[in-house]
Amino acid sequence: MGYQLERIPFELITTLEPLKNEQGRVIEYIPTITEDKKITKAVHPYRQGPYCTFTIPPNERSGVYALVINDRISYIADTMNLSRDINEGFGSIPKDAYLSDTHEINAKLLQEFYQGASVQLLFHETYHTPLLTHFLQKRFKPSWNCPHELDWYDNIHSNISFPSHTTGKYGRIFDYLNRIDTAYEWLTFTEIEAILQQPLPHSAYILSSWWGNNVQHTQAKSWIRAHYRVKKCILGRYVLFEKKSN
Repeated sequence: MGYQLERIPFELITTLEPLKNEQGRVIEYIPTITEDKKITKAVHPYRQGPYCTFTIPPNERSGVYALVINDRISYIADTMNLSRDINEGFGSIPKDAYLSDTHEINAKLLQEFYQGASVQLLFHETYHTPLLTHFLQKRFKPSWNCPHELDWYDNIHSNISFPSHTTGKYGRIFDYLNRIDTAYEWLTFTEIEAILQQPLPHSAYILSSWWGNNVQHTQAKSWIRAHYRVKKCILGRYVLFEKKSN
């Protein structure tokens, strides 16, 4: 079954199910709390548990995943190995749970399992994960993501600047796309204008055809020559460029 987050395709990997006992109750556990962990426990209440255990099927792909709880996007993150990061991460809290932030996600999920919530794991495969991750974090503002994670995307894109070697009105778009090697690139209109160092024309905001892949159009040449095409465009918001296969 397919899903879309901001028109970006995601697949349903699984519905998370915690380990249960013979009576059908969620098995929970609390790690041993030693004296040197008392201060940490006071500062981070989730680190005292209780926790649960769950796993997903083998899936070693890299990309971006989202935890969707009762149709609400609660957490978005990237991964280089999905099943490893889930199964060895917040799906199984180690005995010394005070050394990792995964305890909080696990503890929150346990509370959702108690209430019978549906917890879905969605995934989009890509090797270029950071920009997409923070793009989606910015759009959806998941409640389980830390505030500094949500600020990262703004900070990295606040001043896009690099030398342009291509002349022409839209040459800087070619330079930007030509120097990256990713299957997809998500850029907001503000970011594109920062790359161009000038405003986009009014027609770019009101006409979808302006973003068409017609090589006869000056602007289209800038991404087509860089071997990209516009896959999606939400007028006034963002453009999704897709690398063309050879």
